[in-house]
Amino acid sequence: HGLVVDEDRQRAVFLEFAFAGALTVKALRQYVRDLVARLAPADAWSQFRRLLVERCAAGMPPYAALPQDVRALVKAAGLDRETAERDLVADLIGSPGVVRAPASFWTAY
Repeated sequence: HGLVVDEDRQRAVFLEFAFAGALTVKALRQYVRDLVARLAPADAWSQFRRLLVERCAAGMPPYAALPQDVRALVKAAGLDRETAERDLVADLIGSPGVVRAPASFWTAY
């Protein structure tokens, strides 16, 4: 329909549902695809990264396929993968959610 999306509002609502336990990993991965379809690659990465940091800071663990989604967005944005991933992990490492991260997260990073 071509409607303008308020990205900050959508992220806030998305987080609200995630915190309530009403958001599946499938929905989270669809959010990534929607960001890619709506935004420039660098903006999609920025929005997704912010969501990840806020989500983990609130105690939600990273999901198993997170490294694949991160790498796809980083590549599309033309960013250095190692730098982008190091910066993301640095922001996540002290959050309460990261202690419950799946093995695939730790293997990737």
